[in-house]
Amino acid sequence: MDPIGRGIARRGPGVPWTNGIVPYEISSVFNSTQQEFIIASMEKLERLIAINNVQCIRFRPKVSSDLYYIPIVNGSGCSSYVIDMLNTSYDYASVMHYPPNAFSVNNRPTIEPLQPNVTIGQRFNLSSIDIQEVRILYNCSATGVTLPQITITTTSN
Repeated sequence: MDPIGRGIARRGPGVPWTNGIVPYEISSVFNSTQQEFIIASMEKLERLIAINNVQCIRFRPKVSSDLYYIPIVNGSGCSSYVIDMLNTSYDYASVMHYPPNAFSVNNRPTIEPLQPNVTIGQRFNLSSIDIQEVRILYNCSATGVTLPQITITTTSN
């Protein structure tokens, strides 16, 4: 079934939420503890993406006038119309990266990184590139903010 026809998905690939406001609806299958965890996770995401305490995105519960929203459901699998158009480097550490044995019927690796000694498939934190990509998508920047100057000391012999 096409989720766009059901009014629950965004308009198309790469289209950010208007003014960075992301309506959501949490399924009633989640108990109150699970719902609190989901909301706390969204609040953490808002803080991580913010620059100088200015929010780039804000999650809020869906209201009846919202045509588009994110349904948060308990299920397996993934559904996304988003494609990578942000010109960032490949992100092995992304929270969105599949683990090495994704889709395996025998738990053997189905994905092997080309770069040696990297871990893929972590689900605990956004990577620095995950954060950078959301900031790029929503035009978040530290415009007008003076960053601290780095002092370089050299010695000569």
